[in-house]
Amino acid sequence: MDDIQQLSRSRAAHKGKLTQFTNFIDNLSTPLNADGVINLELRIENIIATYDKFDSIQTELESLSEDTDSQILERAKFGEPYFESLARAKGLVKAFSNEHITPEAKPSHSECID
Repeated sequence: MDDIQQLSRSRAAHKGKLTQFTNFIDNLSTPLNADGVINLELRIENIIATYDKFDSIQTELESLSEDTDSQILERAKFGEPYFESLARAKGLVKAFSNEHITPEAKPSHSECID
């Protein structure tokens, strides 16, 4: 098997991980509880690492391929759902955090003015 085939298979595996993450976000029950937020934060870390690996593989494929246009399209087909799903996931974590800040933890107006 040549380099392009191996890299393409590896890229496909990372696309599968993105699909799993996106499906998880789509099927997530809200509102989240504390355990759900921790689970989501771990998945966010994992999908960020997946993106880094995908980016490395895709860059290598782009350097080896003669069909630049199709490689650019492959990057976009991964990037768009990645950033959309990641934004949704981070938004859910932020919403949970905002809802669960105790009044004692929020700075008073006088504490903000120095």
